[in-house]
Amino acid sequence: MSKIKKLIQIFIVLLIITTGCRAMVFDNRFIPLLQHPRLVIEGLPSVIASDVLFATASSACGPQEDEFGIPEIYGTFDQGALSNALDISGQTNPLRSDWRGAKIPWTMTGRLQAQGIDFYYHQAINKHFSVGASWLFMRSNTSQEFILKNERSSLDRVELTLGPSDPQELDEQRREMFRVIGIQENQAHQTGFGDIDAYMRLGSTWDYTLRCRSIDAGLRVGVLMGTGVKHSINNPASIPFGGNGHWGMYGALDALFEVREDIKVGCMMRLSKRFAKTSLQRISVAGEPYVFGAEVGLVRINPGVTFVVSPWFVLENLREGLGAGVYYTLTLHEKDEWDDVRTCCNVPVIITPTERLSSWASSYFTVHVFYDFGRMRVVRDFAPVISLRWDVPSMFKARGVPKTHKVALGISFNF
Repeated sequence: MSKIKKLIQIFIVLLIITTGCRAMVFDNRFIPLLQHPRLVIEGLPSVIASDVLFATASSACGPQEDEFGIPEIYGTFDQGALSNALDISGQTNPLRSDWRGAKIPWTMTGRLQAQGIDFYYHQAINKHFSVGASWLFMRSNTSQEFILKNERSSLDRVELTLGPSDPQELDEQRREMFRVIGIQENQAHQTGFGDIDAYMRLGSTWDYTLRCRSIDAGLRVGVLMGTGVKHSINNPASIPFGGNGHWGMYGALDALFEVREDIKVGCMMRLSKRFAKTSLQRISVAGEPYVFGAEVGLVRINPGVTFVVSPWFVLENLREGLGAGVYYTLTLHEKDEWDDVRTCCNVPVIITPTERLSSWASSYFTVHVFYDFGRMRVVRDFAPVISLRWDVPSMFKARGVPKTHKVALGISFNF
């Protein structure tokens, strides 16, 4: 059995090296790629785990804890603003001349669906020091739909009444405007890896301390490698699978208290920062959302800090290895800083709204049910633990994120 364990460990290490440790991260506003605490089993400090996950969303949390369409997290779309941007940037403007200068607002809706598989490996080096990594492979399908808000648009302060065929003509001209600036479609089908999350943990365990049977606490320092699928500037429906190409680092404190036998509570706090990077991006010219920006140029983006707090409560061995837990995860991401570094700045751009809307917060409750096949054995071997997790979005403190539900079916082996 020990040889089998060693072979599996070698295989996992080789898998990490060859795949680049594609990871799950907290600072993704589209899908809750949350790392929940591992099941700690006495005498078996290392673990290998994998989950098959499914995620879906059809609406997003607004700035006032309200609901709106997923694409509107980047801002509301005004066809008149895009028309003005085309004029300012000197590009062809397909909008009818008598409609130019008008406010022509559209409601944007959309859907997000994703399926994937993630892997997690935690290796104890000694009693106090351990290392680990997680990575992810995923496929996503996202879409955007545009609905004219009403049959009236405002031109200066005069209402412009649209005829029966005008909404269809406006939609055709909107599509043509997108083609002018290089946006070809409103659907995205993406497949690839997420970011790498590799870490070191320094911790300790204290028995019968502070009226607890045991306390397991530690400090984790990790690196986030920006190797995941990135948002395409020519497809506004596309999403990043990680930090959109930005590398970063994080520090985390975690503590697990076994207050009574099989009753555990804990908490994790994490602070992460992605590093600044210069990349080619769309930029707003006349107030249009930057994903529909009429200008394309180099921007140096310095991502904001991400803070995570996650308390949890777990009941183990409810009945012969069956257990359950409830987790809460609040993630706060500060606004990103955008710096225009174009070599040619003939076209004026607007960056402040983009920076403001880059700030977001997500709030999730997670229901976890698991079964430990080795719990009732006198001598525990390489027995698996199977689990089912459901991440449920909450409107509490949430803003600027899709209301994504995620279900994950997993298996883990402690050794």
